Amino acid sequence: GGPVIALISSVIAIIYRISLGGDGVLVGSSVIVWAAMAGLAYYYLRQRYPKVTNPLLLLSFSLIVHAGMLSLMLALPGGLSSTVISDIALPVLTIFPLAGLVVCLLFIDQESYYSTISKLSLSERKLTTALDTIREGNEKLRLHTQNSPLATIEWNADFVITRWEGAALNIFGWKSDETIGKSIYDLNIIYEPDAPIVEQTIKTLKEGISSQVVFLNRNYTKDRRVIYCTWYNSALYASNGKMISTMSQVEDSTEREQIKISLAENEKHYRELYEQSPAGYQSLDQNGIFVEVNQIWLDILGYQKEEIIGHWFGEFVAPEDLDKFKKNFPLFVKAGSTHVDFKMKRKDGQISIVTFEGRIAYTPKGEFKQTHCIIQDITERYMAEEATREHKERYQALFNSNNDAILVHQPKGELTPGTFMEANDAASTLLGYSREELLKLSPFDITKRDENGEHPVIKAIESLRRTGKVQAERIFIHKDHHEIPVEINARLFKYKGTDTIITIAHDITTRKQAEAALTHSAEEWRTTFDSIKDMIAIVDPKHIVIRVNLAFASALGLKPNDLVGKYCYQVVHGMNQPHPMCPHARTLESRHVESSEYYDKRLKLWVEASSSPIFNKKGEL
Repeated sequence: GGPVIALISSVIAIIYRISLGGDGVLVGSSVIVWAAMAGLAYYYLRQRYPKVTNPLLLLSFSLIVHAGMLSLMLALPGGLSSTVISDIALPVLTIFPLAGLVVCLLFIDQESYYSTISKLSLSERKLTTALDTIREGNEKLRLHTQNSPLATIEWNADFVITRWEGAALNIFGWKSDETIGKSIYDLNIIYEPDAPIVEQTIKTLKEGISSQVVFLNRNYTKDRRVIYCTWYNSALYASNGKMISTMSQVEDSTEREQIKISLAENEKHYRELYEQSPAGYQSLDQNGIFVEVNQIWLDILGYQKEEIIGHWFGEFVAPEDLDKFKKNFPLFVKAGSTHVDFKMKRKDGQISIVTFEGRIAYTPKGEFKQTHCIIQDITERYMAEEATREHKERYQALFNSNNDAILVHQPKGELTPGTFMEANDAASTLLGYSREELLKLSPFDITKRDENGEHPVIKAIESLRRTGKVQAERIFIHKDHHEIPVEINARLFKYKGTDTIITIAHDITTRKQAEAALTHSAEEWRTTFDSIKDMIAIVDPKHIVIRVNLAFASALGLKPNDLVGKYCYQVVHGMNQPHPMCPHARTLESRHVESSEYYDKRLKLWVEASSSPIFNKKGEL
């Protein structure tokens, strides 16, 4: 029973022996301790060597124990030891060991009995627990099967349905009692075009080629709809290798397969669009290596597909744009989009200008996958733009090199001018405004009104709408408010379908100043001419009077204008031909100064007439 039981029993026995009293208390207590120690020694020996239950070994052990007890009797006081030993030695060494053996055998047998009973009880409990676990597992399996989105179908060796559970009703439409006992062929569940797939699966499972088969096929439902099903089949086999049953888990894959079909159709559709797109397409990996190009891309640059795929994009970039690509591509990868033009090398050696509109595609994890770029050959457009730019530059050069101011505006209404839409450098110089300032003004802002308060701009627009052109003199107002006389030449034309007026203004300040000086000089000459007391006349080679002074006209009793345009010999002499003494007639012949004296009957006095020739730049009189 172990050390605890040995200790308790020994203490109780010792207390009892002490209570009896007498001279043998000490020896009796020692015998009790010896017996307890011997029993405890056997306990530990049996723990280590469980088979120490042999009767001979037990008898030997009992003899040793009793011999020890008999030896302790020698310690009895008062000579009692010899008497006691002589009286009990024989039975202690013979009968007691045998009795001890019998007792030990009885205890061992009882122990074996109770151990067997305990083991049987434990096994029964384990069996009960196992059965409960199996029942619980079956119930859980039943519930999982019923709640599973998969149909659970079990077949016997002849593929007759023995179980119809789970989502079988929802998927196929038949109830359990409509299917149990029917073969796979009786149920008419197989879609005819897929029958070879089913037959091959049945053969594989029956012949043990594979105990597990997964396949996709089409099946009929109860209402004769065709659905896609994925079958997960597992077969059990007897020890002789024959199939016992098959368990099938069935998933309705119709929606997934329809998505696949739709995706395949979409992919085919987009592949056709991709190949037949009017724009070129290319895809590069993270290193700028070609992954894909379409036929338009190949047509643009003249290559075959095998000459492109797997090659670096930079191989096809013109040398002058290569650094541009090396700088732009990492920025494209980082930013996720780009719009850029490159000069590309065609296979025939020509250079094409190509524009790229690109986006980056990423994996579900957000990592770089590839580029997607649409390309267009803009060579012709580029050349046209270059030609337009050059034409515009030439136009600007001509426009700004003109010494006259040029201003362009579009009327807002019938007679209202709009703000200037263009002005050359000469206009800025003439009016003192910058070009930006001029483009905020209209003709009203720079033109002086007439003396009657009317605005000449309105008159000009009216005339332009009638005749298409206007030429006139105007007064422009400088930014610092001083007046500038100009001669304008305006034209009306259509620009992008809108009436537009272009005005060329020539600064006539110098001319006006010259005209004023000339007028002043002419006035001074006229005053001097008329103040001379002698008769003076200017006559052309045909004797026609061009001009006379006051003295000349007064002598004849006429006004100067009465004589202009008439023959001098008629108005002076009253003759139909030149006077015989006419110095003018002789000057016409000699081209020198001529003079003569004669008595003029009409004037009734002697005159001295002289004629001086005046020549033009060509030397003509």
